[in-house]
Amino acid sequence: MKQKHILLTNFLILLTLWLTSCKTVSVAPQPTVAAMPTEDINLVRTQAAQTVVAQITQEAALLPTVTSSPLPPPPPPPPVETPTLYTISTATSLPTSAPSGSGGGWVVQPTITKTYYTDSAVLLSQSIADGIVVTPGQDLNIKWVFKNTGARDWNTKFYFRWMGGTMTTADTSIHLRAAVPRGAEYDFIAFFEAPRTPGIHVAKYCLYNDDGVCFYNFYFSVKVTE
Repeated sequence: MKQKHILLTNFLILLTLWLTSCKTVSVAPQPTVAAMPTEDINLVRTQAAQTVVAQITQEAALLPTVTSSPLPPPPPPPPVETPTLYTISTATSLPTSAPSGSGGGWVVQPTITKTYYTDSAVLLSQSIADGIVVTPGQDLNIKWVFKNTGARDWNTKFYFRWMGGTMTTADTSIHLRAAVPRGAEYDFIAFFEAPRTPGIHVAKYCLYNDDGVCFYNFYFSVKVTE
């Protein structure tokens, strides 16, 4: 009986010692993590597109408005100049007095009649060259050969006329000896006496038609020595 009591006592002592050596392990509580909300990807794309459109609209409103103006019409082509032949105008005479009842002070404009000419000539040759050296008082016979290049024949009312210069001649106006058809040639001869003064001397001529219109000018020059 006593032995059982000792065994029970020892068991209780060992049990007490074991319970004393055991430690209580406490686990610290972990923080609670809130769950992230799930976003709608289609809604995000729609909002981004709306933001871009609003920004583009705002920037376009700030740009200046460009208005296009119509192009000016092209300039008209320059007028074509029509060559005109030389003309001679004939005016009627003015009245010497005003008609009765007019009160006076009136002016009558003359009636202009234009005549168109197609006369022309070409100088083919000259017997003495311009600038030839001559002595004072030397006699000179000069021949010019002309060709009728106009649209009509030259009649005997056509003439050569001396127009001036320091070389004078007795024959200041010489009519054609015969008619000159279109395309034909004519020889004109003039006689001169060289001036007494040294230097360059010139004689000027013109060929006139039957209406007294000059249509071809030409000249001749010499050099008189001392």
